[in-house]
Amino acid sequence: MSRRTIVHGMASPGFYLPAVIGATVLICGISLPVGVVLVSLGLFNLYRAAFNPRLDAELEFQEEKHKHGLTRTLGIAERRHLDAIDEYCQKLRRAALNPELADETWDRAWTIVAQGPVRNSVKELRKFRHQLPPLEAPKDTVAEKIERDLTTKREIEKELEIK
Repeated sequence: MSRRTIVHGMASPGFYLPAVIGATVLICGISLPVGVVLVSLGLFNLYRAAFNPRLDAELEFQEEKHKHGLTRTLGIAERRHLDAIDEYCQKLRRAALNPELADETWDRAWTIVAQGPVRNSVKELRKFRHQLPPLEAPKDTVAEKIERDLTTKREIEKELEIK
């Protein structure tokens, strides 16, 4: 829950319509139970909006979209690629490798989306996503470890024979 999600929840009709109508019913003295129920419904909707785990990410996404001047609706493939790049950038920030690089990568992905039509941006995002370096080194298999140990052992034996 953040301030941004609370403000968004308060601006939604799910909160203010029942809350305002309920307050009006209470103030005018029309019906106490109906007013209490409506105000409670508005507060419940605010609570649901404020504690929605996906809402904060969605609001950040909308801010980025607005920041880069996009007004069109993003395609499903574009959104999927942007989510994957966002996940990559978050891992990069968490690993504390280079937060500036993560920000540049995220900005570059949005620039690709903003530059062209949907088909071109999907192709470019796919290409950009596959060009990103892996964060973790590939793990050696057991066979590769055994082979490396055997070659090291042979090299040591050859050195001992030469001496």
